[in-house]
Amino acid sequence: ATSFARARRGRTTSRADAGADATSPNDVAPLDFNGAIRAHARTHDCATPMSATVVRDMALGDGGTDVALVQRLLGLRASGVYDSMTASAVRAWQRSRGAPASGYFGARAREQVAAEEELWRAAGGAGLGEYLRSG
Repeated sequence: ATSFARARRGRTTSRADAGADATSPNDVAPLDFNGAIRAHARTHDCATPMSATVVRDMALGDGGTDVALVQRLLGLRASGVYDSMTASAVRAWQRSRGAPASGYFGARAREQVAAEEELWRAAGGAGLGEYLRSG
């Protein structure tokens, strides 16, 4: 695993569990898989990792459902457009993981999301998606 992934190992809480200070650049801001799975469960088999739907690099001006997923994971309103607010949230998230804070969502960020999702699923998070799909 990369040092970026190692910095995150063992943390599987949702943003709601982390409290109000989770967005501080000095805190490790957990990704909100609990919130993002709700939208994912509407269109995907929950056995499909959410991170598998994010397969391209993203920067200012990009748009799509993958951008909306990243926004949901970061606790933002999911507009589907990679705007300055998204770039700022990505920079804060990167900084919290000890990665260069570029605001660019590339291969290293995708690897980190996949590693964090794997921990979330191992902690039982995927069960929420199955429950939402069945209801």
